[in-house]
Amino acid sequence: MDQIEFVQNAVKKMRYADFVNSGQLSVQELIARLEQFDPKTSVGLRFYGATLIASVDSYRGYYDELAFDVTTDYGVSDPTVGEVLYCLKQALGKTFYGWKGGEYVMNQHTPLWIAKSGTTGSKVVGVNEKYAPGKDYPGRVVLEVADHD
Repeated sequence: MDQIEFVQNAVKKMRYADFVNSGQLSVQELIARLEQFDPKTSVGLRFYGATLIASVDSYRGYYDELAFDVTTDYGVSDPTVGEVLYCLKQALGKTFYGWKGGEYVMNQHTPLWIAKSGTTGSKVVGVNEKYAPGKDYPGRVVLEVADHD
């Protein structure tokens, strides 16, 4: 093992320990939580001013992790639970390319982030369902996020 590989392995171990103790959700955990909801329910974000896009890419902070993209464009609708689940399931076993190179295969244990494409962002740490008044409104699933330590 050369020095670069030694350092890379040490960083991976430190990141894994951080992930395990952070409350951050993995792909598998978010899939399990979202599958409890109606696929037609919209998925929003806890913070104001951004809309989730049902698209994932290599996270800018850790290339071997996934980030949902967001937009601040006016008029973009929240994706549905079904669209987000499809996106997550399509990412399993897929190769993504790091921002400065490298190929990374994502799996069910891959941590999830919310970040505008090419930037760092917030950890996905939970899922809550919010109801609006009126029986015709199906509710809204909200992804809870936390800042990176």
